[in-house]
Amino acid sequence: MPTRTARTAWDGGLQDGSGQVELTSSGLATFEVSFPKRAADDANGATSPEELIAAAHSACFAMQLSAVIADAGVTPVSLEV
Repeated sequence: MPTRTARTAWDGGLQDGSGQVELTSSGLATFEVSFPKRAADDANGATSPEELIAAAHSACFAMQLSAVIADAGVTPVSLEV
C-alpha cells in the first residue's frame, strides 16, 4: 500500500486558534479547523479530526466487507457504512 500524507498548520492557542488540514498526497482538499467549530453542534462547513478518522474507517470497513461478501460467492451491489 502506498503511503498517504496530510499536514496541519495551526496558529494560536487551543480556544482562540485555528488551522488548516491539507490532504497533501492527493492534493484533493484543504479544510479549516478550530476547536470551537470542532466542539460545536453545527460544524458550519468545518471538519474535525474525528470526522476525518470516521471517514477513513467507514471507507476501509466498506471495502473489507465488500471483499468478505465476494469471498462468500456473492457479488455486492451496494454498501452504505
